[in-house]
Amino acid sequence: NNGEAGKVAGDRFADALGDSGITVPAYMEMNGTGTSVAVHEECAALFNERRCDSVIAVGGASALNLARAISYSVSGGEEITNPLFFVPGTGARDTDMGNKAVIGGEVRVSDCFIPDVVFIDSGIGSTDNIIQAMDAALSSFCRAVDGLAGDPHPLRDAFRTASISLLYRDLPVFLKKPGNSKARTAVINGIIHGGIALHNDSPGLVHHLADSLNLITGFPSYAIMAFLLPRIVDWRTVNGFQPDMLYRAMA
Repeated sequence: NNGEAGKVAGDRFADALGDSGITVPAYMEMNGTGTSVAVHEECAALFNERRCDSVIAVGGASALNLARAISYSVSGGEEITNPLFFVPGTGARDTDMGNKAVIGGEVRVSDCFIPDVVFIDSGIGSTDNIIQAMDAALSSFCRAVDGLAGDPHPLRDAFRTASISLLYRDLPVFLKKPGNSKARTAVINGIIHGGIALHNDSPGLVHHLADSLNLITGFPSYAIMAFLLPRIVDWRTVNGFQPDMLYRAMA
């Protein structure tokens, strides 16, 4: 976990595991991006010393990258053999569900970096940074809608419609009342569903245009995507996109 909010979430989760009779032999509070080689080596040594059998990341991308690096290191630099669990907080993003990790200063790509299990817990999450949470949720929503308007695929579209439905319904509630645990949990769930679809497809037009305009203007990518999305959907509709599935997801 990362930062004060991450520490609180990690403590809660560790306590919950203890209450369930599950032993937590090692617990690392982290600060930073989770890409430090020294931290990777320290954590891998602790993993082996305490005879751990799995790694649980609590929080967002930084904690998950560290968990991937630990798992990779203790597997001897080969395919990860121990289970990788992820407990996302409100700082989690749809891109966290991908297959990349920064290890030893290098970006590595392997499907073994995809979490084996994702737990979504109503008690895990912070209201400290609403802008960060809005960024993650709006980005996921825009990418899910953009993907749904692209080439159809039954499984990806099922995850996208679930993501759209959850975020469309619960993000406004969460932004008005960040302490609403039901809305917060739904938003995290929507982001993760969008991430599963995103990992199994390439980002769409809205994503690429927003990235390019972000570099030129400095405006946040999520704000650019939110501005572009209705215009791209209109353009796709003119060119044959049938928005019935999108309307049902937002009903």
